[in-house]
Amino acid sequence: MIKTLANKNVSIICPKTRVENYLAYCSHVFKISKVKFIKEIKFLGQNTEILFLDQRHLILDRIDLLYKKKIGLLIILLWNTDRDYYTYKKKIFLLKKKFNVQLLSQSNFSKNIYFPLNYFKIQRKPSLKSISGIGILKRIKYNFPIVYGIYNFTKYFDQAKIFFQKKKLVYVGQGNKNDVIRQLVWLKKQNYSNQINKICRIISKDIKNLSYIEFNKKFYKVFNSSLYQNLPIFLKFFLAQVSIKYLVLSHLSNFENFYHKNNSSYPLDLLKTGIYHKIHHLNFGCSSGNATAEMRQIFLEKFYKNRYLDLRIFKNNENYQSKSIFKIRFKKFHNNVSKFYEFKKYSANLSELLTQLQKIKSR
Repeated sequence: MIKTLANKNVSIICPKTRVENYLAYCSHVFKISKVKFIKEIKFLGQNTEILFLDQRHLILDRIDLLYKKKIGLLIILLWNTDRDYYTYKKKIFLLKKKFNVQLLSQSNFSKNIYFPLNYFKIQRKPSLKSISGIGILKRIKYNFPIVYGIYNFTKYFDQAKIFFQKKKLVYVGQGNKNDVIRQLVWLKKQNYSNQINKICRIISKDIKNLSYIEFNKKFYKVFNSSLYQNLPIFLKFFLAQVSIKYLVLSHLSNFENFYHKNNSSYPLDLLKTGIYHKIHHLNFGCSSGNATAEMRQIFLEKFYKNRYLDLRIFKNNENYQSKSIFKIRFKKFHNNVSKFYEFKKYSANLSELLTQLQKIKSR
């Protein structure tokens, strides 16, 4: 797969909001040197060597327009792995009847369906030399991240200046109480099964009504129940991951030297630029799979080498189809995070805080 992508001309059809994601993957994971972005399927040329088709276009675009095209390899990166696969399964099946389709996944749970991103390694040195089809602002953001960082800092000066004044631990992404509830509501709306809906109701209710310390105890019981353990592995993993983030971030929010930048906040960018030299990032890994070649890790390797703490509880090379491995791994986390809750020196400096967090990691 790597050899197939390395020296080929690649076209990408994706929404504007995902351009940066594809650039990061192409340049730092797939070793691609030349990419061309195309707005819609109807603008695709007659002959294409490699085409990345974003999953949103499976619904929002006319895939029948592809059938008269010649495409050497059609790649679909399913950002939420199995959840996306079952959402778009019918469209994927139709494309497979006509083209050589390769599905990429951030997990290794379903190797018979996906090509796991675990097979790739992140390359710190960018490979992209030619990019076409994107606007000037996107191009500047990718090619000149320092310029973009200074612009973003200036625009949000009042909020950003604190990160130049004092060392801070930062987490960028979803993870607070409201974020988790929204994710569970979305999952329940998919109506996968009564069993899944019941689990979502239980966890949502507990998060709303219990303190995070009480939820840690309650979720451990739910996790070990037959109702939870009989869920498909991709859902067990997802629910465990969003709960892990919530349990750690909730206690961290008490500390003066911690800052959580979630998606609902103003668009101050603390991840995709390297100008903040006093920031130390936190990384829980991807909620949809255990691959290390995932978006956050790419930017951390690129801009914050040796300035982030990897708090992934689940290793990327273990088979979590085995209930025993999955349960043992989570039990260690539960025990360690309970001990972390005993650390209440909320004015602790960054070094002290990192030392305590490192004890959570179960390797």
